[in-house]
Amino acid sequence: MSAPNVLGISAGPTRAAYRQRVAQIIRCVKLTNGLTNVGLGDRIDCSDETVSNAENERTSLDPVLLLKIEHEFGEGTIDLVLDLARQHDLGTDEHEDLLPLLAALLMAVATARSPSSPGGIAETHGELLAMETMLLDARRGINRRLARIQRLRWC
Repeated sequence: MSAPNVLGISAGPTRAAYRQRVAQIIRCVKLTNGLTNVGLGDRIDCSDETVSNAENERTSLDPVLLLKIEHEFGEGTIDLVLDLARQHDLGTDEHEDLLPLLAALLMAVATARSPSSPGGIAETHGELLAMETMLLDARRGINRRLARIQRLRWC
């Protein structure tokens, strides 16, 4: 993470931070999927040397390869890199209580899927739009927790 300046604003992403997080993602993907550099390279259409160089922080991965990792291994796989751009959005509140937000979101989904709702058991366009802010807030809160877990785990 970049150190904040005297105003408490992050200096933003750095090449070193990007390479470090890409290396962490590669190690995690390989470990959790039982892949070698060759296996990962085959899955994302690059050479094992490219994987090795990125894992050892000698080079950066092309953003398209990161997107392929996200596509191949699931949503959230590259959040460590994406969080570099969203540092101002992540906050550092270790005690943020997501429970009320998630409970409200669950209630909104249950209400929208109720047979007596405007769309019956299918959510309508309007109901989804009404949930948008809660969904985005919940995603940010969950991403903060996932980023914290990944920093602790270092896979």
